[in-house]
Amino acid sequence: MNTSTPQLLKNPRHEAFAQAVANGEYADAAYEAAGFKNHRSSASRLLANASISQRISEIQAENAELSRLSREDVLSYLTMIVITPAGEVTPASLLCQECVTTTTSDGTTCSRIKMPGKIDALRLMARLCGWETGNKAERDAANALGGVSELIQRIRTRK
Repeated sequence: MNTSTPQLLKNPRHEAFAQAVANGEYADAAYEAAGFKNHRSSASRLLANASISQRISEIQAENAELSRLSREDVLSYLTMIVITPAGEVTPASLLCQECVTTTTSDGTTCSRIKMPGKIDALRLMARLCGWETGNKAERDAANALGGVSELIQRIRTRK
């Protein structure tokens, strides 16, 4: 982990703007949140400022270091969703979002387990791997697919 002290921007409103953008705000909203009057081109100009864009990158890097899940962790979980048959998901499984157990009049118990959707997981995987960006997907599909195939193989061998 990086132990150097972050270099804050000298202008507190610029720092507030950089923090807001780095944390997911649109430039216009971040501009107003930092105390500036709403003016669309000014927000864009501030965003293009080299020291501010560098600070945004620093904050994003700090946030990434603090994140508990890596990209591979997320892809691994999404892959598990895709390859795990619904019948293998138990109430104790990481994939179990909800479990409703009922008992019939003859004493038989029945569990209904809800797991994340496979199609949604595939969509997220495609987005994370850059597959849904047209030409980039065509260029990178072979490389990315190889990486996902290896990931799927590792998950299967853990079972």
